[in-house]
Amino acid sequence: MALKRCALPTASIEILGILGRARWSACCRPRADPKVIAAAEALECPYCNKFSSRKQSAPAHAEGPMDFNEQLQTDTLWFDLSSVEPDAPSDKSSKRKIGMLVMVDSATRFMALRTIPDESSNSLMKAVEREWIRYFGRPKQLSVDELSGWGSDAMIQWSGDHDIEMKISPGRSHSRTSIV
Repeated sequence: MALKRCALPTASIEILGILGRARWSACCRPRADPKVIAAAEALECPYCNKFSSRKQSAPAHAEGPMDFNEQLQTDTLWFDLSSVEPDAPSDKSSKRKIGMLVMVDSATRFMALRTIPDESSNSLMKAVEREWIRYFGRPKQLSVDELSGWGSDAMIQWSGDHDIEMKISPGRSHSRTSIV
């Protein structure tokens, strides 16, 4: 029984624990001494309070996209192949790193991936066109990080021609492209 674990005096448990606050008010309050009423209303058990449910407000968050292809978040990843191919020649002419453009739909978390040779605007446009737009159509909004390829004049022109809203997040702002 939960009442036996309570650290309150036995008389207080009998008054509030067995009867409950609602029944205490209806049954005993009219005949009780004012000091007993004040003591009963101020009664709190630290053990019961520790395990009782807390009323909390819902966390505030921005409304996210609800439909597929409403918002596309992208980021680039670079994989170093030196640990995978230890016997490969280490001269600078051999490509030791592979670039990947990761594209994630914000509503469904569907992900697409495309290799890119560099982070130029031409490579980024080509990757988005060939890996996302070809299969799913143009996204309404493209959320990207602050990379020179995304903010170039050519990219702004391309996004305007395709009717895509570019949302470039400032540097060190990881909350806007947090899914990727």
